[in-house]
Amino acid sequence: MWRYGIFGGGFNPPHLAHVMTAAYAIAQRNLEILYVSPCGHHAFAKNDKLIPWEHRAEMCRRAFEGFGGTVRIPKWEEKGDYTYTVDLLRDVARHGEPHLIIGSDNWDLRHQWKGWDEILDILGGEERILVVPRPDTKMAEQLGWAMPDVSSTRLRELIAAGNTDEVFKWVPPSVVAYIRHHGLYGHTTR
Repeated sequence: MWRYGIFGGGFNPPHLAHVMTAAYAIAQRNLEILYVSPCGHHAFAKNDKLIPWEHRAEMCRRAFEGFGGTVRIPKWEEKGDYTYTVDLLRDVARHGEPHLIIGSDNWDLRHQWKGWDEILDILGGEERILVVPRPDTKMAEQLGWAMPDVSSTRLRELIAAGNTDEVFKWVPPSVVAYIRHHGLYGHTTR
């Protein structure tokens, strides 16, 4: 049975912590494929700041291009509707051994997820969930490590302010070029 991971999120924009999470998940779980899935809408009220799915999907393609065919960007949420994890897992779980990759911020909200108990049943338990610690969390303190302290929200603010030098530290150059070319997040020069 082939092993694959599902790593969903806003990816608004994707940054190096997302790329590092992908590498970590592939290595830790020996994944054959990692689906990086930009959400159509974020279930926890981040919707108002999401740029169109097509832009986020293309930025993900660029950010994760170094993984070759191991990372794939599916069109599950292309229509922009809500796609709940439980519904997605119902559809794809029969095709192999799924692993869910989430940040510790979403892990803390897990009991608010639609169908959390069913998610656990479909996966076969919490051992198929890889939780990646974010900085300044209890989990990071317990584990003694965390992903870099970077957020898409902060990056959008920097882009809007024209501070692309700081953005370059955290966003792959091909993604920065895409943001500039399309004038995303308030970036005004092309």
